Amino acid sequence: WVRAVDAEGHRSPWTEIQSVTVESADNAAPMRNYFTTSTPTLTWNHVTNADEYVIQVDRDPKFTEPLDFSAMVASDTLSITISSLANGTYYWRVQTKYADDSLSSWSATDSFIIDTP
Repeated sequence: WVRAVDAEGHRSPWTEIQSVTVESADNAAPMRNYFTTSTPTLTWNHVTNADEYVIQVDRDPKFTEPLDFSAMVASDTLSITISSLANGTYYWRVQTKYADDSLSSWSATDSFIIDTP
């Protein structure tokens, strides 16, 4: 049910109750890593002895330059909100930088979809 509220706060009567059915395949799981915002937030897990994390995002799963987004954040940061991206599929990965400036291997590559209205 719904009702309208005008700029002065006057409310219309409620409509009759309606039902809505969303159909999907049997046992379908929700879409994973699907964002309807152009600025998704990505998260990762803490790595022991990390000094910083390097984050890369690109449309190419080989991460060819120039990247769509890259950043380095302190070890107490375990998420980042990406700057505005166009609709499409993106790949991302994280690398740990240690206090002695050595780097870990890259994490497994993950992907996400941006689909803004």
